[in-house]
Amino acid sequence: MLSQDELAYILEKAYIPEHLPGYFQTFSKMEPFIEDKFLYYKLGDLISFIGYPLGAGELYLEGQDKEKVYQDRDRVYKEMPAVLEKVVEKYKPEEVKIIAPIELPLKGYKLENTTVERDSYSVLDVQNLRIPSKVKNMVNRAGRELEIAFSRDFSILNHKLLLEFLKQKRLSDTARSFFHHIPDYIIHSESAVVINAYRSGRRTMDELLGYNIVDFSHGDFCFYLFNITGNEEDHVPGTSDLLLYEMVQLAGKKGKKYINMGLGINKGIKKFKEKWGTKDLIGYNFMSYQKTAPWFAFFYSRK
Repeated sequence: MLSQDELAYILEKAYIPEHLPGYFQTFSKMEPFIEDKFLYYKLGDLISFIGYPLGAGELYLEGQDKEKVYQDRDRVYKEMPAVLEKVVEKYKPEEVKIIAPIELPLKGYKLENTTVERDSYSVLDVQNLRIPSKVKNMVNRAGRELEIAFSRDFSILNHKLLLEFLKQKRLSDTARSFFHHIPDYIIHSESAVVINAYRSGRRTMDELLGYNIVDFSHGDFCFYLFNITGNEEDHVPGTSDLLLYEMVQLAGKKGKKYINMGLGINKGIKKFKEKWGTKDLIGYNFMSYQKTAPWFAFFYSRK
């Protein structure tokens, strides 16, 4: 259980979405803990270890002293396995899931499916952003047909568009379940904002065409979590660009320096983010480990 001081520290130092306890808890039902600047979550015999030390976001941003940054990164990478082993030794879980900028072996556990999922988080520099002319044109194009409204609530129209969005996508059952928890997250979050794009003059006529969900934590970073759009037949070109533009403007007004733009996911999403000038922030490796049986378990299983 986190204390109020620990929670305040975490929210101040967060730079990836998984650092936000309210966000991670809603979708996983796991309880957050902190160990030597590393966050982890626990539920029964499962541990989810977040291998990104709190407050280390500046180690991955451009414009830093490269020599010092490399030294600090090496130090962090050396500390990480020891903290992970400490957490695992404390609970001895059956399953350990890890996200980290590097691959982490885990003694006494085997890698599930023998694969490591790889991606990278990207970041948008709010204060130094220069929007390309082609992107501006798309924003202006959408702005002539749409109006923007900010909300702290997840309305019936938001839910309806979410269901329409899921109907269009070929997603796994796990992914679908994840998206279905979005309303719960909005209800319980104190820092999430829904940015809605309505067809101009049609806000009362089910004309919600898209929305973004962004979480404004207490530090330099805010977090671009979801972009939900509707049927292609009703689509207004530039809707997602306009939503992102409004998100950037709001981030600037709130004094944020950076927007964590999330993972690449696929080529289309990555290309959309890159046209806005995003840069890779930090690598992402997902590992799922299962506890291996001790050597004598095989002997007794033969009896």
